[in-house]
Amino acid sequence: MLGKTCYKCGEADHFANVCEEYHEAKAPGVAFVPPPPRPRLGRKEQETRELEDRKAEEARLEKERKRLERLEERKRYEDERNARLLRLVRVEWGSITKQEAEKPDKKKVRVNERGETVEEEKERLRREIAMQQSSEEEEDTELILLRRRAARININEKRRRDPEGKMACAMPQITPTKGPRPGLMADARGVRPALSTDANNRIDEIKKCEGEKSTSASTILLPVGKLSLSMKHVSVGCGPGDREKFEVERRDLFEALTVDELKEVCKNEKIGYVKRDVAIKRLITRKLLKVYDPINVPLPEPLREASIVPRSARSAGPKPSTESDDEESEYEDVDEDLG
Repeated sequence: MLGKTCYKCGEADHFANVCEEYHEAKAPGVAFVPPPPRPRLGRKEQETRELEDRKAEEARLEKERKRLERLEERKRYEDERNARLLRLVRVEWGSITKQEAEKPDKKKVRVNERGETVEEEKERLRREIAMQQSSEEEEDTELILLRRRAARININEKRRRDPEGKMACAMPQITPTKGPRPGLMADARGVRPALSTDANNRIDEIKKCEGEKSTSASTILLPVGKLSLSMKHVSVGCGPGDREKFEVERRDLFEALTVDELKEVCKNEKIGYVKRDVAIKRLITRKLLKVYDPINVPLPEPLREASIVPRSARSAGPKPSTESDDEESEYEDVDEDLG
């Protein structure tokens, strides 16, 4: 109570609820002893009240449930009694025989559109689900085998690219766009492979288009995807647009490579690999500088023929005339006379 102030009298060391007891003890000079604090019963009383309400609600719900059960049982009993009475009335009037009246009522069994009961349908669905799960497991095993075969094919493909990696440092060769192509090579038995009907029709169509110098009605099939490109598909030319075409084909070829293959090419070209795009750009620039160097680029046919002059033509050439020198000397003499 020390340090506490009463708001009624303004004196310290007591509360307003014990103000009268404090002054009564202070008058005769007796020390004031405050009463013990009363326990807080508000929360406990509230919890007790909530518990009682919950129990009363549960009792009410239980009572209501029992009442509904009694009503349902009474209704069922009345329905059975009415059915028995109706059966007896029919027997009395002769509509049905006594044996039929005494037969117990059979429960109707529900069936689906296939004529199956609920239990039969459940059993059929369980069998179908089990078969579906087994088929999914078989598909998974087949998928694993296919993935293994695909990985083996990728390994073989990478092994085939080793000669192309060696050719990457070599100068690209000019591939002729026209001209007769060699026939199909025979196998070890000396038998040439036979083409299908579609392939022969396609070849005839291409030959016809080339003979008429007109575009074909159907487009010529191109290699699908960037992986179909290789070093032999990249051709070099000196005509208009050949430089841009070479750059595009080179970019497609480098973008089709994996990271390890691209690093190997950069190592062969002595180029530092920082990022994929930067490395591809540097490789294309290096290839352009190598291929289109003026030393490596051949001269066109007309200029090449004009630059070569036979030795006999050079020896039999006309001698330089001195007519211009004579004219200059005459002009100088005329100027001296005028002077």
